[in-house]
Amino acid sequence: MVQAFGQGGNTALVGMFTIQGLVEVGGGVLLGLGVLTQPVCIAFMAIMVGAIALKNTMTKTGFFSHTSTGWEFDLVLLAAGLLLFLTGPGRLAIDP
Repeated sequence: MVQAFGQGGNTALVGMFTIQGLVEVGGGVLLGLGVLTQPVCIAFMAIMVGAIALKNTMTKTGFFSHTSTGWEFDLVLLAAGLLLFLTGPGRLAIDP
């Protein structure tokens, strides 16, 4: 998907996708360790809201789609991020 946006000359989107990838990988490691759980969840929720908006506006993808992935899984990830944000990291986290 990044290459499709980069070929059109929109380098800002390519940069945003690169930052998004770094946040997802780094945030996943931090969540696995239980460090900075709530700020990482806020970043993940912002990414999921952006993904849902992108699928609705640019690609006109519905909730369920038979030709590509819909945005139902993105909504589940958004709800999971909200739940983790509200409940906190748990007892086994490194960060108290």
